[in-house]
Amino acid sequence: MPSSESSVAPAGHDAEPPSYDRVPGYLKWLLAPFIWLDRQFNRLYGSAYNPLYRSGTWATTFLLIALASGIYLLIFYRVSAPYESVQDMVARPWLVGWVRSLHRYASDAAVVAVVVHILRMLAEGKTWGSRALAWLSGIVLVGIVLIVGFTGYVMVWDTQAQALALAGAKFMKQIPIFDREMGATFDNIVPPPTSFIFMNLIVHLLLPLFLFGVLWLHTMRVARAKWLPS
Repeated sequence: MPSSESSVAPAGHDAEPPSYDRVPGYLKWLLAPFIWLDRQFNRLYGSAYNPLYRSGTWATTFLLIALASGIYLLIFYRVSAPYESVQDMVARPWLVGWVRSLHRYASDAAVVAVVVHILRMLAEGKTWGSRALAWLSGIVLVGIVLIVGFTGYVMVWDTQAQALALAGAKFMKQIPIFDREMGATFDNIVPPPTSFIFMNLIVHLLLPLFLFGVLWLHTMRVARAKWLPS
């Protein structure tokens, strides 16, 4: 969810945080921490490299790292033995184990960057007018990130992942657009049916491709939008 960086001074120039005179009064409480943090980061790095001005580009960067590392891990993942294959990855610390750690922490960092980006856009009042499309598409992006995270966590298939899968199966049965019989097949998923793990894997792989399409829509009308940080 890249930011426009329209409030950032040119490289090599320091600047105070941008003016927020148009921000509604009821959002001042949310804005105050960002103003204080901006000043601290500007003193440390200069406004050109203040990471808080680029929360959206950082989110995109971490998602790209997670995507690249996930494609590599796919070589070692076995749908027929999900838990065992993950344990095999952990047992290979020289490369596979490290890549798996990178995949997980990049995903976590992306979520943190997304939360910071949402709070900043909300605090700056960039949710209506010319920013309405970016805000609405951003909400769609958050939903996609949550689903990708859900399916990725289920693929580990440890005790917590099994509990999460059961909760997701019960939720699916409550949604009218899903076939109740399809949801019922996942009521007892220990050991997991291969079809269930395969479905998770397909969703986990395909949604990121759709995510970057929505990301293009998200930045289409944002002036001077950048996908990656300087």
